[in-house]
Amino acid sequence: MTEIFSDSEPVVVGFLQSQLETAGIPCFVRNQHTDASYQSVLFWPTLCITDEGDLDAALSIVSAFALARKAGTQIQGKDWECAQCGERVPASLGECWNCTTPGANNEP
Repeated sequence: MTEIFSDSEPVVVGFLQSQLETAGIPCFVRNQHTDASYQSVLFWPTLCITDEGDLDAALSIVSAFALARKAGTQIQGKDWECAQCGERVPASLGECWNCTTPGANNEP
């Protein structure tokens, strides 16, 4: 197991997890269900890969995301509510992070 990314926002870590999984990189999130009231970075959701051989590819995906985030690249569209479970889902996600129901057309 190798830790490659940590953030106070679980949605951000979950988004990167889905990007790695789409690329075929086995991974998981440590501290995924930790209470958000803990302010210490020790309890932040942390993305981990299971195979050290995937490190370069995983870091490439994380780096591209970090650069876009730092540059202020905005995701087009509006956050949406899942028709299945009612969760609020960021515009950047095409399916519900909670129940994996595909999203509606999220054009602005």
